[in-house]
Amino acid sequence: MGGAFANHRSLGCWLAALASGAFLYGADLDEPALRADELVYDAAAEAVRHGDPPGSVRGWYYPDSLAHAAAALPEPRWLPLRTLDLTGAIVTAAVAAESMGMPLVAILVMLSPPVVSGIGAGNVSGLLTGLCAAAARWPRGAVGLLPVGALIKPYTLGSALAAGPVLGGLTTLVAALAWRDATGSRALFNLDSDPNSSLVRALHQLGLAVPWEVPSGAALLGALWFGKRNPARAAALGWLALPIAWDHTALLGLLAAALAWPNVWGPREKLALVWCATVFCRAHYFAIPDGPDWASGLLGLMPATAALTVAILARPVR
Repeated sequence: MGGAFANHRSLGCWLAALASGAFLYGADLDEPALRADELVYDAAAEAVRHGDPPGSVRGWYYPDSLAHAAAALPEPRWLPLRTLDLTGAIVTAAVAAESMGMPLVAILVMLSPPVVSGIGAGNVSGLLTGLCAAAARWPRGAVGLLPVGALIKPYTLGSALAAGPVLGGLTTLVAALAWRDATGSRALFNLDSDPNSSLVRALHQLGLAVPWEVPSGAALLGALWFGKRNPARAAALGWLALPIAWDHTALLGLLAAALAWPNVWGPREKLALVWCATVFCRAHYFAIPDGPDWASGLLGLMPATAALTVAILARPVR
């Protein structure tokens, strides 16, 4: 009886995610107007068509080979990417709801600011977080999922390092090759932008001029050493490793909090996870654009604190 109920509840989580995703965002998939981040992708593809390096496009942080591939796509060029991004958000919502045992969570995730922002901007955060969610749900398929994500952005690196030396090494190699190919990522011009909720921006505003590689490397080492058998901790530290974390990037933090939920004990710890999820949902508000840097920096520590809290509270899956 319990197994049948669990299976029906799991099915309900997936149906809730699929239905809410289709209802909220499906009709806009073929919208002809390009979204904010799609304009950057499109400019990089057009640069390739005109014989210019895609790295010359401001905001193009991705491997140049992806711009070459996009330049060869027929119109509507970005419909496949929009479909994959929405699919990733749906998978994330379903896995989060399944982990918490509540189909309603799937709808709440699809309505959350990170999903709304990511899909509205035409960003790939849904796709990349969906790969992490799918790898957590089906660990045997991780070897085919996490390296693919590293071809685009290193979202999946924390989860891969926690999965073991083979997958971690393979994904790290893919991420290194992608970074080498991403000529536009040499200068992260918006690293200190107020909407960036990463730890390094807060540290810079507090007067600690550390290179972004320092906190990123520390977070990835944490995932390597302390993330084994713990997809929640790995995802939280994977978010912490990102040098640029926009509001839509916080979907990875929401996933981490949901994955941690079933193995967290006590009402206080559950309440702490709810606080972490709330912080991730409002990640882009933790700055004071017109205020003193020290105050903005202190406020900017909150998303990183939420990620560390999830990582600390998350217990390994037995």
